[in-house]
Amino acid sequence: MTAGELPGDAGPLGALILAAVAGGGLGGVLDIGAACLMFRRGPATILQSIASGLVGPGQAFGGGAPMMVLGAIAHLLIAIIVAFAFILLAQRWPLLWSNLWMGAAGLGVATYLVMNLIVVPLSRAQTPPATPIAVVIGVAVHILVFALPIVWVTRAILRQVPAA
Repeated sequence: MTAGELPGDAGPLGALILAAVAGGGLGGVLDIGAACLMFRRGPATILQSIASGLVGPGQAFGGGAPMMVLGAIAHLLIAIIVAFAFILLAQRWPLLWSNLWMGAAGLGVATYLVMNLIVVPLSRAQTPPATPIAVVIGVAVHILVFALPIVWVTRAILRQVPAA
């Protein structure tokens, strides 16, 4: 299989799962790191903030380590689902697969929009309205820190899958 080629069926299930877990895991961890830098908070606070979307801020910030674990699991699960969705969508739109930067831009913008227009508003998290600069920074982080590693890792893993 060549560098930009996506397997017709996206490879055996094991390779798909490995690609989604590895890509989503890396993108998710880097995204948490970026949030720590952007908001000048430690990982514990960032993870509790993520958990607050599920259980509300009072329980999340008062819940200690279990809430940090809940936040980490929720964030990484979403990242893995995003990576899996990217693999499936790239079969329909090959440009997402064949061009690293197009894939990262498409995935980053789509993820930012879904998270900020659907997921977060439907959650129990309390977030202030975004300023224009916050939107620009948020989209850039989603493209460069979250989506780019997902696209790169999933392509690298699935490139190694023999064509059926």
